[in-house]
Amino acid sequence: MTEHKISASQIKTAFDIETGCKRKWAFNKIEGIRSPATAATTLGTNVHTVAEDYLNLGTVPDLKKKQGRIFASGLHLVPDRKLVTGVEENFNLRFNEEVTFHGIIDFIGDDFVGDHKTTSNFKYMLTEEKLKTDPQGVLYGMHLATSRNFGLTDKFYLQWIYYLTKGKNEAREVKIETNRLQLEMTYFPIAEQAAELVELRKTKQAALDVEPNYRACGAFGGCPFISKCQIENQSSVYDFGSLNQNTEEKTNMSSLMERLQAKSKITKTKNTETQNEKPDVVETVNINPPMAEVVRIVEPVKSQNETEEKTEKKKRGRPPGSKNKKIEAILTEAKTQIEKPEEPAAKCDDLGITSDISSETVEKVEYQNATGYTLFINCAPSSGAQDLTARLSQIANQCATDNDVEHYRFIKFGQAKATFANYVRKSLQADPLLGSISVDSMNLMISDCLEELISGASDIVRAFR
Repeated sequence: MTEHKISASQIKTAFDIETGCKRKWAFNKIEGIRSPATAATTLGTNVHTVAEDYLNLGTVPDLKKKQGRIFASGLHLVPDRKLVTGVEENFNLRFNEEVTFHGIIDFIGDDFVGDHKTTSNFKYMLTEEKLKTDPQGVLYGMHLATSRNFGLTDKFYLQWIYYLTKGKNEAREVKIETNRLQLEMTYFPIAEQAAELVELRKTKQAALDVEPNYRACGAFGGCPFISKCQIENQSSVYDFGSLNQNTEEKTNMSSLMERLQAKSKITKTKNTETQNEKPDVVETVNINPPMAEVVRIVEPVKSQNETEEKTEKKKRGRPPGSKNKKIEAILTEAKTQIEKPEEPAAKCDDLGITSDISSETVEKVEYQNATGYTLFINCAPSSGAQDLTARLSQIANQCATDNDVEHYRFIKFGQAKATFANYVRKSLQADPLLGSISVDSMNLMISDCLEELISGASDIVRAFR
């Protein structure tokens, strides 16, 4: 099977939400047409050369040259040369038989990896949150974690240094602490995108056979392949978003532009409607029916006048004919707590729950029986809870091994999640969980088996944004 090398820049070129276009990627990687160098890219290359000479040889930047002055503005942010173990380091991160990620890392150490970025404006800097899921950051971080044999929760750092190329000489950094577990939530979706690019290479002969994204035509000053891309009225695409069009030009716009603008308006309308929608406070979760349950609704924090109003209560009786005294006792106690008059809505602290999610609201607490385990979704009790990450990782590895794949996600299309969930169910049956269990629904493994974890829980506490 042929090995295909995929870089972070390829992923961003093809799939970036704002600027990505698969056809643009295809012009370069399928037809072999290279993007022409620009003044900005040439300057960026020169700055990287100065940085490389400094980190490798200790060469002081030449302040008589623009690239020297630009790099010198960020010297205070550059790691100590003694801590840097690699400069302009090539890496190959094998994912499976077809996909190998590759790239050149600007600088790397025992517990950090970083990149030099030149920019005309700091507004283009990645935020800390975006760096956590940026393809380049994720792949660089996974290479570091793999090459250093880091465990899932071992800490290391991503450091992006931005150098201003216009105006005064200034530099800023974006530095985050992360771990392999956090990066894997984005790494595997990136791998799926890489697999899609591999499939395009195998099945498409020309760039024009690949789906375009006309909304990205004007990105970065205009696509370099615009003249080769068969679109209606190419000049209108260049002018897309221009504020200098006169009335006559607007009147004579192509049908393509009209469709783009109409689509843009629809998208904005949908986004506005979505933002105006109020999230539901209650989400129905069926736990081991037909067991009786009492649901306590914990509303979001309200104003003083609002909290003086009665909080809506909901209750259900025991299943007909049930004589389970333990359940009856729990129901009685819960009913007593629920029916207290004029009690303001409880906060997370009232339930002994902590969460690292901002503006969280505890959704509900379900009482069923006094055995089994309590599942805390996106939150945790103040007394502490068990972490399933290590156990699920073992199950995932066993699932992948039994199915002869690199990762369980690469089991036959459409069967991966169900197969993994089945392995989790069998594991829980053989070795049941007890006590308090805390899970993060954003974790890929957790997401794939969350229904199994819910179905086996006796009590559930859920927090949501």
